[in-house]
Amino acid sequence: MKRVDADGGMVLVCLYVDDITYAVSHGDLADKFLAELRDRFVIDEGEGKPIEYLLGIAIDQDLSKGTVHMNMATEITKLCMSILTKEELV
Repeated sequence: MKRVDADGGMVLVCLYVDDITYAVSHGDLADKFLAELRDRFVIDEGEGKPIEYLLGIAIDQDLSKGTVHMNMATEITKLCMSILTKEELV
């Protein structure tokens, strides 16, 4: 879902079953969006901080540099462990 406010600020929302994440064009929108969610849903107090993990993807953000790095090393390792023998893992 994408929402654009009257000032051109943008909120992008990604939802999968019970996992939700969002991106905003500026910090004020994050506060407003999270407040709207809290009005409608029970959300843990720790929510709303930068995301570190979603749907098997580890996410490393450096907001000051504007960079995002993603990897699925943990999921790939779990997959390999489930289908390969010990000898094949070497």
